[in-house]
Amino acid sequence: NAENNATIGDAVTAGQTSGTIDIDGTEGNVTTGAAGSLDAGGNITVTAGLDITIGDFVDTENDQVTMTAGHDITINDTVTAEDDGGDATGDGIIMTADNNVSIAAAVVLRADENGGDNGDIDIDADADSDSAGDVTMGAGSVIYGDDINIDGYNVQVMTLTADNTGAPAVMDGSGDITIHGENNVTVNNNLTAGTDATSDINIDADEGMARQTTGNMLAGGNVYIDGGSGVDLNGTIGAGT
Repeated sequence: NAENNATIGDAVTAGQTSGTIDIDGTEGNVTTGAAGSLDAGGNITVTAGLDITIGDFVDTENDQVTMTAGHDITINDTVTAEDDGGDATGDGIIMTADNNVSIAAAVVLRADENGGDNGDIDIDADADSDSAGDVTMGAGSVIYGDDINIDGYNVQVMTLTADNTGAPAVMDGSGDITIHGENNVTVNNNLTAGTDATSDINIDADEGMARQTTGNMLAGGNVYIDGGSGVDLNGTIGAGT
């Protein structure tokens, strides 16, 4: 733990069965550099009073990755979890920021790499609800998980694939995608939920526009889209079925 900033310049490795990594920049920033990978068998937890910036890969062999920031979370490399680590929430990856969550171009997040069907991903920007926290995904970035839940003031996403390990391999056919923006939601690539009839895509832009700029939305169940100021669809829904 650090009272102020914590900077990781070299690889940090814990036991590959159940070893854990816990990094806490109590009042400042946590930064991992381009060679500062985090690799453990158990839970990986990163907490910062201000910003978290991830510059190298983060990988837990068996459990959960949790990041909590008082300001921003910026992800510049792959983050991989195996399952829920015994956590009651059933999340493989949890990212919570009072301000923004930014995922860089071509970055991949995998919340259930082993296909155990118990690794969801939860991304929550603007966690303090002060209307100053967006979720953004760069070009070519992808999120895989059992269920995918993304929340922020404005939310902009690229490719989201539920019920999928990222291998790619489908798990049990059940997986939802839920995107909630207090203002706008923008979808810039494909959204793919599970194949069974319970698997839905839910998009809700409370006060602004729900906008699909391109891509296809495909779900075994239903696709629900609600925009407080309107809905603008410029891709397809259900193509390939």
